[in-house]
Amino acid sequence: MAANRGDIVAFGRYFISNPDLPVRLQKNLPLTPYNYATFYLKKSPVGYIDYPFAEEKVQAKQSKFLQAEQSEFVLEQARL
Repeated sequence: MAANRGDIVAFGRYFISNPDLPVRLQKNLPLTPYNYATFYLKKSPVGYIDYPFAEEKVQAKQSKFLQAEQSEFVLEQARL
């Protein structure tokens, strides 16, 4: 891509199936394929909010959550 720069680059459908698309592109992580059959389902979250984040990002969020829980526990213990 560096040698053949374009005026515009579009990812549209891949943003639906990869909620963390910029991170995946930056870190060269595999993309989750989209399911075109679910794009226009009425009143259904299927195909819009059920695609996974890259495992690397999920682990980072879990780590932050655990750190926050540990901090709260330490604060509670200090109050006792």
